[in-house]
Amino acid sequence: PLYEAWLSGGFAALRQDWLAHASGLDDTVLARLEREEVRGRFDDIDPDGTLVMELADGSRRRIAAGDIFMASR
Repeated sequence: PLYEAWLSGGFAALRQDWLAHASGLDDTVLARLEREEVRGRFDDIDPDGTLVMELADGSRRRIAAGDIFMASR
């Protein structure tokens, strides 16, 4: 059923279920990008599947591709 929902509605159709089971939501994460590292709070996932981080200065940054590292618990 999830695959069919994804086929018909894309990630947006699965987003709420995904967020309900997301590991690290509201925790500090490190994103290693091609030319930089970004640290912030894992705030959200956009309907298109992009990670949204809240940075130390309160701004938000969307991360579409990169290696994401969760803080150790």
